[in-house]
Amino acid sequence: MNQGFTPVSLAKAPLVDPEIHLTISQNLTFTLSARGGVAPWTWLDHPAGTIGIFVDASTGLPFNGFYLVPGIPRTLKFVLNENLLTNTSPDPTDFVIRSLWNNTHAA
Repeated sequence: MNQGFTPVSLAKAPLVDPEIHLTISQNLTFTLSARGGVAPWTWLDHPAGTIGIFVDASTGLPFNGFYLVPGIPRTLKFVLNENLLTNTSPDPTDFVIRSLWNNTHAA
């Protein structure tokens, strides 16, 4: 489980661009790493029609929405829900990284 405490609102935190780097591997596996600042609440979005969950690649436990700290990469795997999906072969490049940085700074 990933827990964090912020002594002040993140709305007032002087966020630094985390410069998130994404490496795509086989079987919808994604490794995220921060090369700049800490990225509070980082997550991956899946493309439309792609239904499933993100899990921690090492534990298999559901995992998405975490602090991404420089030097501590996170590897997630997207597990398709074969019963509900309409997109049976999602393109890994259609998955999108998001973080508080993206929500507070224009691209």
